[in-house]
Amino acid sequence: MYVHSYQSYIWNTVVSRRLQQHGLNVISGDLVHKSSSQQSSTDMQVEHVTESNIQEFSIYDVVIPSPGYDIKYPLYKDWYRELLSEDGLDIEVLRHKVKDYSLPGAYRKMLVKPCHVSWECLTYDHAHTQLLLSDHDKLEGRNLECQLDGKLTALRLELSLPTSTYATMALRDILKRDTSANYQSLLN
Repeated sequence: MYVHSYQSYIWNTVVSRRLQQHGLNVISGDLVHKSSSQQSSTDMQVEHVTESNIQEFSIYDVVIPSPGYDIKYPLYKDWYRELLSEDGLDIEVLRHKVKDYSLPGAYRKMLVKPCHVSWECLTYDHAHTQLLLSDHDKLEGRNLECQLDGKLTALRLELSLPTSTYATMALRDILKRDTSANYQSLLN
């Protein structure tokens, strides 16, 4: 589990650096998924973006690999090499005889558009007011206690995301707030 967490850390760092340096533009050297057929993140066929095909892709087509021995790297492979070497690891030696320590790598989309998005503003008076019904509440026929003129306001957001994408990151970008556990603990 720690090995996969480390891979995610490297992936997130590479994505952050990629976005800081090149923004939301597809660049020559990015990787994109070759076909639209659904494949697992480890079996995905990818190709490098070139100057001749760059106009065919949007930022939502770009995939970033987690480090591994069985993946193709974008042309900014040096970023991976640099990050791994900071922790005493070699990008060329990620295969291990113990399967749990062997890292084949995988591909994840750099940016994902959520689907089935809906939102609603709710007003209420007390910080402990229930703002969402559980399945049990719905079966019991309960209703929410929201008011039209409550002194507090909440945003209820519903969306669907594919595997390996997280709503906390979408919320961080929407709210422009820190979503770390440390920051959240200070709010209570």
